[in-house]
Amino acid sequence: MSEAIKTVEVTDEPFEQKRSLEGRDKQIVYAVSLLMATLQVYLIIFSLTAPMINTGIFLMFVAVLVFLLYKPAKRITSNAIPWFDWLAAFLSAIPFLYGVLFYEEIIARATFPTVLDKVMMILAVLAILEMSRRTIGIILPCIALLFVLYAIWGGNLPGIFVHRGYDLDRLTNTFFMTTNGIYGSPTKVAATMVFMFVFFGAFLNATGASKVITDGSFSIAGRFTGGPAKVAIFASALMGSVSGSASANVATTGQLTIPLMKKVGYNKDFAAGVESAASTGGTITPPIMGAGAFIMAETTGIPYSDIVKAAIIPALLFYMAVFTSTHFEAKKLGLRGLPKKDLPQLIHVLKKGFHVLLPLVFLIVLILMYFPVMHAAFYSTIALIVAAMLHPATRIKIKEIFNAVANSAHMVLQAAAACACAGIVIGVLNLTGLGLRFSTVTLQLAGHSLFLALFFTMVIAIILGMGLPPVAAYIIGAAVAAPALTNLGFPLLASHLFIFYFAAISSITPPVAVTAYIGAGIAGGSPIKTAVISCLLGLPAFIVPYMFMFSDVFLLQSEPLEFILLIVPTTIGFICLSTGIIGFFSKRLIMVERMTFIASGILLLIFDYLTSSIGLGLLIGILIYHYKRKDNVRVQATSN
Repeated sequence: MSEAIKTVEVTDEPFEQKRSLEGRDKQIVYAVSLLMATLQVYLIIFSLTAPMINTGIFLMFVAVLVFLLYKPAKRITSNAIPWFDWLAAFLSAIPFLYGVLFYEEIIARATFPTVLDKVMMILAVLAILEMSRRTIGIILPCIALLFVLYAIWGGNLPGIFVHRGYDLDRLTNTFFMTTNGIYGSPTKVAATMVFMFVFFGAFLNATGASKVITDGSFSIAGRFTGGPAKVAIFASALMGSVSGSASANVATTGQLTIPLMKKVGYNKDFAAGVESAASTGGTITPPIMGAGAFIMAETTGIPYSDIVKAAIIPALLFYMAVFTSTHFEAKKLGLRGLPKKDLPQLIHVLKKGFHVLLPLVFLIVLILMYFPVMHAAFYSTIALIVAAMLHPATRIKIKEIFNAVANSAHMVLQAAAACACAGIVIGVLNLTGLGLRFSTVTLQLAGHSLFLALFFTMVIAIILGMGLPPVAAYIIGAAVAAPALTNLGFPLLASHLFIFYFAAISSITPPVAVTAYIGAGIAGGSPIKTAVISCLLGLPAFIVPYMFMFSDVFLLQSEPLEFILLIVPTTIGFICLSTGIIGFFSKRLIMVERMTFIASGILLLIFDYLTSSIGLGLLIGILIYHYKRKDNVRVQATSN
């Protein structure tokens, strides 16, 4: 298990960079974290300060904490904070503090930056690039740096990507003195919505609500066929939606579910694949969807509740297919659930922890009632603390409350650094018009083929997501590709969901399937095999986005009858695909049965009554053949 844990740490924290602080260093960082989280909650809920001031204060604290908490390189083994990181923390805070203190003067002279403004802009950009490198790796900072170089020297490029070139004054105005760059929508959302839900998540852990969710999943599904795999699906869906990180989801729930899946008889690669697929699905699961739904609402202007509503059916189809696959795999292997004596009893779980689940329900209700999202998260956090105090098993001490507040500051650092760095990219896209140029090229390549346009967009989102967190990949992908899709006539919401889904599932897409690699590390299996299995289990996640691009039925934007007429064959189609992929129904499938199940599944997924009828006919025929066919094992046993 030690090797598995090591793998998790390397993947989730680039270069094993996060320090384990002791003594005075720990006390200082703890105090800064408390101050940051407390001030941020006050600014979000109770203050009416300008967004740039709020975001500037947020980035100032983020910069300080990143340089104090994260080592600059793997080879540094000491956990003590060296003098140069204290200096880096101080210097990186200066430009953001400068922007806060002189906000009105900066806005007044936005198009005429001073020398000091330019120096502060350069310092801020360098700080953000290094913050991103330390927290999420080298890829996003390199992309951002390339975009900055493009803004400066793109006037020398040939063809469609040429622009007039921009000097330091214009870059300072874009990056530092307006809300088009560093202080743009991605960072604003990280400083408000994302932080408030991270704050809520910190208290889910502190009050034991996370454990109640996991134990409840075990008590409900643990005794059934392939129980641990079904527990992984339930627990990962719930936890992944809140955390927004498929990697973190695997690293936490996977430590429990993967060994149990192996214990009851699942192949180690399959066990890792189930957890990886289920954890990735959490990222696209309402009501929270990590930070993606908040960013999407801010970017598109579509109400958050409408985005959550549209994401329900795709998420349910995804998990239905994963659940079906794990069930048939367990049947094929003859696996049973865990013994009842090894499982927590649901009545005991609810008796001890039901009250800490109520704030989750409260949160969902507030969101669906169009209550302001940040206030919904805040009041749900208060409700969670109050509920936890009502029972001795979940009652938390004052010190634990302070610890949860401080932990929330640490938990938001990666998302904050990624969003600030993505803001640099968005700033260049807006300044140079590169996004529009990219849309033009996409339209030219696709010609009149809508499918080709979607395929190119999918490839872009997956490639971006292979090296970036889903939120950062979505932000950049939406900026460069969404205009092309909307210009082709696709709906705005569907276009952004399409990009977000593929940015999310890139974490299980070979060859750079980060989530699958973490799962394989825990299971002791093959990363590539795990990634392939994850993709097969998560096949609906690759198909559903194409479906909702051509039919708004899957986004709950149709009449009930139309929805039923389309969702029923779709559901049957995905079950057929899962059956054919796993190779088992009531008994093992022979090759002709597997191919027929897959063929009928594909036909049922096509929006046409004729093809759906053919698919249904094939399914009925193969089911009759399957039940009448004598199993080879039974025939042999009878002859003996």
